[in-house]
Amino acid sequence: MDQINQQFQDLLGQKNIKLKMVEEESQWSYFGKIPYQKDRLIDFVITLSKSDEMAVGQIVFNNLAYCLDETKKADVFGAINEGNVSMGLFYYMAMENDGRIFMRHVTNVTTDVEPFFSTLRIGNRLLKHFIPQLDSVLAVEE
Repeated sequence: MDQINQQFQDLLGQKNIKLKMVEEESQWSYFGKIPYQKDRLIDFVITLSKSDEMAVGQIVFNNLAYCLDETKKADVFGAINEGNVSMGLFYYMAMENDGRIFMRHVTNVTTDVEPFFSTLRIGNRLLKHFIPQLDSVLAVEE
């Protein structure tokens, strides 16, 4: 196994974090879920390219919300843009063509994987600020 992924897996073990790990040809993928509310889980995936010195690391929080209503897309893009301006230092938010909204971070990772792991924790905190903004824009008026 390459050194960076070994360091990352060791760190997960030290912190007693269990993620589904999948080895692919050029990278490792780590899948998990973060509880957001009692009945809502946020999927995330971490990928690290295979390398001993410098890897490409990516953290993606998926399915933050869905915008299926075409009349609300402009407001959702406004909320996404506002989130990117105010919280975009570590992550950026975007919406796929199917209406799925996600948050993503991409960076280089060295064998000191702690800063990359810290960015995962920061993402978790950002979700608590960003999702309520999305939910308010997407709320169905009664």
